[in-house]
Amino acid sequence: NGVPAQFIAQVPTVLSCDEPAKYVAERMATQLCAPLVANRYSLDLVDVTRSPHHRQLFPLRSRTWPAEDRQRLIDLIYRPYRERVRREIGRIAVRSSFVVHLSVRTFELRNHQGKLRRADVGMLYDPSVDDEVDLCLDWLDAMYDEVPMLRVRRNYPRRGTTDSITKAMRGEYSANSYIGIELLLNRAWAARPV
Repeated sequence: NGVPAQFIAQVPTVLSCDEPAKYVAERMATQLCAPLVANRYSLDLVDVTRSPHHRQLFPLRSRTWPAEDRQRLIDLIYRPYRERVRREIGRIAVRSSFVVHLSVRTFELRNHQGKLRRADVGMLYDPSVDDEVDLCLDWLDAMYDEVPMLRVRRNYPRRGTTDSITKAMRGEYSANSYIGIELLLNRAWAARPV
């Protein structure tokens, strides 16, 4: 997988990816006949959805590592993932008039201050992009009809315009050809065996 074994041996407890998000993303990709670009590594190493300059690019666990180890995470995990996403979007953009990019991940039941997050699903989008708004409103209506017990909130637990991989891709593609939606799932229910 491109990451040297001696480096991996230093972090054996954090190498699992976001399994609940991966499960949902795989199911969605199959149902939509869409390609899937999955991050195989935990966001406890490096957050591949953040910009390289973001203060939370390295979570607490890896933030204190030596600079050369953090750079290795960028070179071996962060950049290859971002390039795979960029390549796949570009490949689809050549064949189609627009691309819908769904980024799926989970969030903790409580925020950093310990406050309970009151949502099962968050749909993050840019409210200034009409196509993103329309897609999310239609999707929200469909989810309400199919699974009314789910608490779905728009631009929660954070705004869709904050630093993310979809925001970065919006900067590379025009709103006429790219729609970027982040689907955030509450880990309290998404990780349960069903």
